[in-house]
Amino acid sequence: MADFYEKMAAVAEKQITKRGRSISVVKISRTPTDASKPWRADDTPREDTDLEDSILTMGAFVEPSSLVHFGFTSEDSELVKRSKQVVLIAGKSVNQADIDQYDEIWDGATIWKIDRTIRLKPGPVTLLYVVGLSQ
Repeated sequence: MADFYEKMAAVAEKQITKRGRSISVVKISRTPTDASKPWRADDTPREDTDLEDSILTMGAFVEPSSLVHFGFTSEDSELVKRSKQVVLIAGKSVNQADIDQYDEIWDGATIWKIDRTIRLKPGPVTLLYVVGLSQ
């Protein structure tokens, strides 16, 4: 049965690669500038050095309202209501990384904040991430 899910994951990756565009999934460092005052934000603009991790992958952007056609239920309606944009990311393309732990999607010059992540994992591997974004 695991073979079936591996094949489905490969199909998801192929389709998103074919129809998507290059994005970076970014995790921001949580290390405070001043360790004695970790609640105080740093006023300097964020630099690439502030990144803890990033994954270069492909993502297919879709309108949030189109998720209804994918069969999302009422429990997922917050994703549709709150997200300005939604990106689909294949699980294989991020090596099964936990996208829930990441903070932003960089799409060229646009930086999107990750609001919510839904993982489609009906078996042993993640097939698809549905990521709600805002600016």
